[in-house]
Amino acid sequence: MPAEGQLHVVLCWHMHQPQYCDLSSKEYRLPWTYLHAIKDYVDMAAHLEAVPAARAVVNFAPVLLEQLDDYATQISGFLDLARR
Repeated sequence: MPAEGQLHVVLCWHMHQPQYCDLSSKEYRLPWTYLHAIKDYVDMAAHLEAVPAARAVVNFAPVLLEQLDDYATQISGFLDLARR
């Protein structure tokens, strides 16, 4: 039971990005998914980790997950080449 005057809040973050990849050429037309992934999404997770009692619901749209997975695959390929 909350104390008198205490307010409980749950953050609901819906993560989405439009499909920025041209599916016919496999080229990304705009960098926003990549830029958010290396900064904003990481920062949001860090904020939650910094406050263990914080509660949040984080929803990732399928098209965003597909693009993040594609970037991860591409970066993994670049790293493999760099290790040779």
